Amino acid sequence: MNHSLTLALLAAALTPLLAGADAAPRDRMTVANGGTPPQAAPTSLALNNASVAENQPPGAAVGTFTATNPNPGDTHTFTLVSGAGGADNASFTIAGAVLKSAAAFDFETRSAYSIRVRATDQGGLYLEQAFTVSVDKLNHVDLRTVVPPNIIIFMADDMGMGDAHPYFGKKLGTNAAPVATTQVTPNLDRLAGMGTLFTDVHTGSSMCSPTRYSLLTGRYAWRSYNKHSVIGGWNSRPMIAPNRPTLATALKQSGYRTAAFGKWHLGWTFLTKTGGTMAYDSVTSSTWASIPVGTNANGGYVTNILDGPLAHGFDYFFGVSGNLGNGRAHLLKSYIENNAIQGIPTWGERGGPSVADWDQQRTGERYLNTALGYIDTHVAQGSKAPFFFYYVPNANHAPYDPATSILVQGQTIPIKGQSRLTDGSAGGSREDMIYENNIAVGLLLDKLAKVNDPRTGRPMINSTIFIFTSDNGPNVYGVAQAGLRDKKQAIYEGGHRVPFMISWPDGGIPGGAVSTANFGLFDLYASFSALLGHKLGVDEAEDSENVLPALLNQVPGTQFRRPHLLVSHDNSLGSNDLPEDSPEDSPEDSPLATRPSRAPRIKRHPVNDLPGDSLLAIRQHPFVMISDGKLINRRQTSGANYGTTVPLKLFDLDADLHQDTTLLADPAQQPLVSQLKEQLLLFNNRGYSRELALTDYNQVLLSDGGADLRNDRTGAIGYEFTTGDQAVVVESLGLWDDAAVDMTGNELATKGDGQTAGVPDGLHTAHVIRLFDGISQQLIASITVNSANSYLVGEFRYVNLPKPIMLDKRKTYALTQSTASGDGDLFHHFASNTGVSPSPTSLVSNFVARVAASDGAYPGLYPDGPDGVGKRHPDMFRHRMFVGPNARLAPVLTGATPPASLILHYPTKAN
Repeated sequence: MNHSLTLALLAAALTPLLAGADAAPRDRMTVANGGTPPQAAPTSLALNNASVAENQPPGAAVGTFTATNPNPGDTHTFTLVSGAGGADNASFTIAGAVLKSAAAFDFETRSAYSIRVRATDQGGLYLEQAFTVSVDKLNHVDLRTVVPPNIIIFMADDMGMGDAHPYFGKKLGTNAAPVATTQVTPNLDRLAGMGTLFTDVHTGSSMCSPTRYSLLTGRYAWRSYNKHSVIGGWNSRPMIAPNRPTLATALKQSGYRTAAFGKWHLGWTFLTKTGGTMAYDSVTSSTWASIPVGTNANGGYVTNILDGPLAHGFDYFFGVSGNLGNGRAHLLKSYIENNAIQGIPTWGERGGPSVADWDQQRTGERYLNTALGYIDTHVAQGSKAPFFFYYVPNANHAPYDPATSILVQGQTIPIKGQSRLTDGSAGGSREDMIYENNIAVGLLLDKLAKVNDPRTGRPMINSTIFIFTSDNGPNVYGVAQAGLRDKKQAIYEGGHRVPFMISWPDGGIPGGAVSTANFGLFDLYASFSALLGHKLGVDEAEDSENVLPALLNQVPGTQFRRPHLLVSHDNSLGSNDLPEDSPEDSPEDSPLATRPSRAPRIKRHPVNDLPGDSLLAIRQHPFVMISDGKLINRRQTSGANYGTTVPLKLFDLDADLHQDTTLLADPAQQPLVSQLKEQLLLFNNRGYSRELALTDYNQVLLSDGGADLRNDRTGAIGYEFTTGDQAVVVESLGLWDDAAVDMTGNELATKGDGQTAGVPDGLHTAHVIRLFDGISQQLIASITVNSANSYLVGEFRYVNLPKPIMLDKRKTYALTQSTASGDGDLFHHFASNTGVSPSPTSLVSNFVARVAASDGAYPGLYPDGPDGVGKRHPDMFRHRMFVGPNARLAPVLTGATPPASLILHYPTKAN
């Protein structure tokens, strides 16, 4: 196994050892009066920390020694008294003041080595000191030699880093104090000992539903309809749109069986007795009767769910719709298996359906037995397919109602009253629920160690990636925060920095390692895709980055940098928190962003000095900048800053992990602030943050993007764009052709997340598509498109130009489409409420949405109306486009001779 080496100084210097203690003092220099200087050995010896990768040639530098002495001009000679060695082939030499490797390092079993160094001055006085050579283990296993791993993601609810004992004594920041107190969680210690513990992993949001969305879709949750806070449980429409790729669908395409256990909390669509569907907000005490419940002819429960986990890539689901109670109404208190409610729920007096024998203390027990049984069945069937399961218990979300004990596969395990903290104190009901999660982790690990993987004949634990994490920070203040500022719902670190540990023995992840690598849960999508060779599409996991080198501990955490900056969001604590008489917990009904008529709540958390809004935190190590919600929350009141990034705070997390001192006004940080503002605007407006690896050159827009559909403008809509580093040829002009199933009505339509996948059904009206020079505003070409004279490429309808036109490199152009209010042909608004932008080709960039009051004029920014200039910041138009017009392109390669038919100069009039 390969590793790198990090050297750390032991605590205190040893007592100076004088050579020949009984001998007379040596004269080291003669002074003017004939006396001798005072005798003094070196007073300190230090070794500057360094690292060396395994398999470097012998002689690689590891670190540099320094010694100090109160006598000016003293020099020192360093010698190695003892230098490790032994079976692990770790030995050292000293050349001058440099510690070097004596051989290529091969650390297989040990994680620390002791060496002893002597620093001697020219007078012969010396100091000996011991050092610990610690190993920062790295992983270079050839993953092509191992079977695709089973994958288990265990995501607890509302669990902070102080709730997990592996963080006890660890530093969460460069200058932070070690975590002083945690809960005792021996099975999490066991998992961390098998793999790598991470100290700087983040959720996509500081709240529940958005985090689940971002983990499963690889997208920032504000791109969904839910801009802020959480959705309801069963009575909310799905956050994940139909046909939206998910981690589960990607793994299924790679041959995995997929299952989910526990809390879904991403919305549902119900079937009705007449075969229709029940809208999320239509399920009431009176309409509940239209949903079929009961048993079918085979004795099972009837199918009554159209959109749940099985609609988004899972083969199997057993769990609940959302949270369990908290004194809240509108909760479906019943288990759901696959697409059927288990039992016959009736509308209860508290305002929601429930089965008669509902026992919420047993939910964790039921999830765990079902998951363990799933593994047993998988093994008994001898399945040669790997499995992915997503294990998401309700614990430790409120209500804190732990069972006295749980019965798991015949074993009775006490729960209530079993939790303890490292200071010896007993935990409460919340901590008992964390203890239950700790038990669940242990029993899952036991099962994996006991059964053999049918593919390898070896214990399944070796061929399984096991991840433990949480959906957001803790829902309480105190020990659970582990010294971070704030908690769940907050945009400060305590809201979204979460426990994260991973093991995979066959994958070479070293046991007991600690990494400071910074990434997000939403990065698991791209990382597992890279591991399995699944190529991401342009409309898939748009914000997920491949962080396998960090996950597999192939590089030191201090050297790892996520390819693009990390963003987290939400901040319900500012002014949108619970009333004073409610339990200490987050709101579980629909957020203000999707319920604009709802009155704001009472502010009750003076520790949070930020507005209760859709805030963003963007991280560029070691800095994090917090901005307000005017960029992403389109339901806000309009204003001059609407649609731009407004920074609120800037922190240096290395110097100030608790985020006490903002550097936002520091003149030295203004370039960084400007850079982060622009990055947030770019990430939000264009609809993706990762590089899409675009290779298709044949259209300006590769996809139509979001479903915010309009047919309400007379004049022309379009966009400016800029060509790249090579000239391009325009071969045809066209526009997006909607389908019969598409509808106006913005993102609240059922296809609200960019899914307008219907078959185009032709144009109701002929439209003129125009191409302009963006500098001179000269019309280059125009063409009329109707259903009869055009052809389809995907969802775009085109007409070829009489002759192709070459556009110069690095120059601005504009495309427009004529439109009339109510003409029957829809277009996408430039600022889709879902945040789903179309995928552009790699040949053009720098889009700016434009509109013309009359067709034929060069388009400008919105001149009037509710979205007009003055009511929106001009930044809102950048990196966006109406869809709208399109053009088919081809690159002009450097050095190529254009064909004679190519028009190299613009026509003097439109075609």
